[in-house]
Amino acid sequence: SVERPREPEWFGLYLLGQKAGWSRTDLRREIRDGRDVFVSRGETTIRATVGGREVERRHEEERVYEARPGGRLLAFRAAWGGDGGDRTVGGTCERTTCRAALVAGSAREERVIEGVRDTVDLAEGVRLAAARRSSVSGGQLDLEKLRVREAQDVFVRRERLAGAGVEEEVSVVAESEVGDRLAAEYRVADDGRIVEIRLGEAIVARPEPEERAK
Repeated sequence: SVERPREPEWFGLYLLGQKAGWSRTDLRREIRDGRDVFVSRGETTIRATVGGREVERRHEEERVYEARPGGRLLAFRAAWGGDGGDRTVGGTCERTTCRAALVAGSAREERVIEGVRDTVDLAEGVRLAAARRSSVSGGQLDLEKLRVREAQDVFVRRERLAGAGVEEEVSVVAESEVGDRLAAEYRVADDGRIVEIRLGEAIVARPEPEERAK
């Protein structure tokens, strides 16, 4: 029942004030194979100039959860492409055990990850923490390193945010892995929109229309 935008959210990514890429996030309820599920999708493209040459790295992922509060992770897939090589990972989960297949070029590797406590609550951790003014935590599956990361979203404060001549009250939520010294700060409007994401002083994500974000 947490408030969230009905359409995918697009963000422009900025590094020290310069456009460095874009991202897209979405969470939808669907019927798959006759089963009611939540599907979380994310996509990110980063561009940078290294040694006088522009490089690009792309990442997209999808996680499928039971469609209920605390719904468990059922399946997942992710792909990385661009400079640095291409690879994919996909798999399924049952209770706290996930089985994954990692493919990079002609190489394929099977992995079993135990102790996964990834839920749809974590997929909406930022908005849930903002709505409850509390914290959300759990053992989330890290698709890049295929390990369990202790993720947490913590409500920090309410503040007024000004932009385009308009002020609105937002909730500030800090997202991090337990033990990390640096957290990503999300500013969440009361209707569920993410109005800013900030990682330290250098990296900022701002909501933008798809055409402008890209």
